[in-house]
Amino acid sequence: MSGERYNYKGLLAEDKNLERWYNNLKRSSPANADKSLQRVGYVCRVFNTTTAKMATMTAKEAADLIYDVLSALEKEGKQPTYMQDYVKSLKSWFFHNQIQIIQKFKLPKSKSSTKVSDEQSPTPDQVRRVLNAADQKQKVECTLVGFAGLRPEVVGNYLGDDGLQVRDLPEMKVNHKKKTVEFEKIPTLVMVRENLSKAGHQYITFMPDEGCQYIRELLELRLRRGEKIKPESPIVNSIKYNKHPGHIRTTNIGDSMRTAIRKAGFDWRPYILRTYFDTRMMMAEGDRIIIEDWRVFWMGHKGDIEHVYTLNKKKLPEDLIEQMREAFAKAAEKHLVTTTKREVMSQDLIRAQWNRQFLEMAGYSAQEIDAMGDLSSLTPAQINKLFQEKTKRNLGLNGNTQKVVPLEEVRTHIMDGWEYVRDLPPGDAIIKLPS
Repeated sequence: MSGERYNYKGLLAEDKNLERWYNNLKRSSPANADKSLQRVGYVCRVFNTTTAKMATMTAKEAADLIYDVLSALEKEGKQPTYMQDYVKSLKSWFFHNQIQIIQKFKLPKSKSSTKVSDEQSPTPDQVRRVLNAADQKQKVECTLVGFAGLRPEVVGNYLGDDGLQVRDLPEMKVNHKKKTVEFEKIPTLVMVRENLSKAGHQYITFMPDEGCQYIRELLELRLRRGEKIKPESPIVNSIKYNKHPGHIRTTNIGDSMRTAIRKAGFDWRPYILRTYFDTRMMMAEGDRIIIEDWRVFWMGHKGDIEHVYTLNKKKLPEDLIEQMREAFAKAAEKHLVTTTKREVMSQDLIRAQWNRQFLEMAGYSAQEIDAMGDLSSLTPAQINKLFQEKTKRNLGLNGNTQKVVPLEEVRTHIMDGWEYVRDLPPGDAIIKLPS
């Protein structure tokens, strides 16, 4: 039954009843509505009937038509899951027309393996190859699916009018003035709104450090290109940023990911990266780093944690979120991410390490340095001031630039770089640091 790519939406203008059925399905899932219309319309073409005629069939005639469709599909060697989709769509149309079908339709067992059944979850090294072959946008798409466990439909929905937005990463801060993107916490929280969730409920997951780095690089590139990134801006938009600032359709997300996968030399479906997330987190379960309920919740499935989340008005206790975050970080570091922490080290972390080294050279203790807070925020001028202050204290100046020494020690201090100021009778002198 080839030829399914024919545009069947023209049927909607011919049959008002069909349009009502289609619109009802569309409210729940536009993708399912289009596929169901496609299947019903194609059956009409192949079996020389119309949707109006189908709407007036008896229950026996409707069941017989489904039997005939299944026989035709079986002759073509279609898989049982493919055949089952036709049964569901046809029964939906008949049910809409108050035609009750009580027959149980038997499907053949699969005689051969499919591409999906043959697929094995990638290894971190293989995912690394994909990311190396990907552009900045593709890196973000692949890691949202592979590292955060999101469905491609969450990144960009079927119609391309919604998807993951900046506001859905509440711990990410965009600074338009500096054109920078920072994360308050890593792994960072990712919220999936209920209208993007396949199961129809809101849930949370996390993005590890490697994925955060790719998101930062992509958004900072868009900032430098002049894009005004707002809370409702998409995390992923067209590569032609300024020309298409909106969301991208699921199909285009998949095509983009597939391009990177093919460049890396693999023949996988894009969805295999979500399988990768599931498999690697199952390994973390085996190591008792995380519990099954958390993995199920992070993937958007219903379960005990989802039940608690829903009952508490889509809020989890803060201590539970932090427990999840800590466990996710350990699981990601051991099983999920493809680079070491050193390889994804942010510029802030590098700056903090350099500043720590300078402060240690100045003589500050580890306790004194830790008490200073975020070392990455210290400017060179501030570091220099701290260095000078510590030097003065080490020299016994207590914040001053001058000190009093015995006359017999003046020569030694001048040779060490101090400057003579004047005598201080009866037997001392004032010296100062060089200006």
